[in-house]
Amino acid sequence: MQIQSSKTKLLLLFACLLVQPGCASFKNALPAVSKSKDHLPLKSVDQHTKAEACRLTGLELAAHEKDEHAISQFEQARKLEPEMKGIAYPLAVLYDRQGRLDAAQREYERALIESPKDADLRNDFGYFLYSRKNYTESKKQLEQALKLNQNHPKARINLAMTLASQGQLEEAHAQFEEALGPAAAHHNIGLILFKSGRKDEALAHLQQAAQIDPSLNSQSLLTALSEDTAGRSAVIPASYSE
Repeated sequence: MQIQSSKTKLLLLFACLLVQPGCASFKNALPAVSKSKDHLPLKSVDQHTKAEACRLTGLELAAHEKDEHAISQFEQARKLEPEMKGIAYPLAVLYDRQGRLDAAQREYERALIESPKDADLRNDFGYFLYSRKNYTESKKQLEQALKLNQNHPKARINLAMTLASQGQLEEAHAQFEEALGPAAAHHNIGLILFKSGRKDEALAHLQQAAQIDPSLNSQSLLTALSEDTAGRSAVIPASYSE
C-alpha cells in the first residue's frame, strides 16, 4: 500500500540512497469492491451493506490521510461483519502510520491469511518487519514477494537493505544491481559502508559508482559526508527517485 511509503523512517543518511526502500503504495492496499451477486437474506444483506459502506468510507478517508477517521470506519465495519475481507491490509498500514506497531503486525498477519499471493502485501509486511529490525522474517517475506513478482523493484530494494543489515553485503549489492543497475548498486553499498564506519571500503565503492556514471558524483558525496565537522550527516538529494 504504498504509503510512501508513507511510513518510511530510515536514518537521514539513507536520504542519499538513489531509490528509497519502503512500501508499494497505499492504493495497492485498497482492495477492490466485491462484485459478489450472491443472494442473502434481507437482514444479512442490510448488515453486509452497512459494513461495506463503512469499509469504502474508510478507504476514501485513508486515501486522503484522515487516518483516525479511517481507522474508526474500518473497525466499525469489522464489528458489523467480523469476517469481512479487505479490512486487514489497510488497517495494518494505518496502525503502522499511527505507531500502533503490535496492532499493525496482527493485521498484516491476518491480511496474509486472506491474500497470501499478494506481492505488494508481502513487500509492505517485509518492510514493516525490516523497520522493526526483524531481519530474518523480513527477508522471508521479501523473498516471497519476489517469487510472486520478480519485477517488483521495491521488494528487491527492501531485500537489499535487509541483507545489508544482516552483514550480507555481496548479496545486498547483487539485489541493488538487479533493481537499479551497477552504478547505483555501488553508490548505495558505499553509503551503507560509510554508515558502518568502513570509510575506505565506502570510498572504493563510491569511486566505482562515479566511474560507471559520473553524473552520480558519488565521491563528492562521500567528501561532503566526511567533512561535516558538526557531526551531522550531510543532506545530499538523491540523484533520482521513483
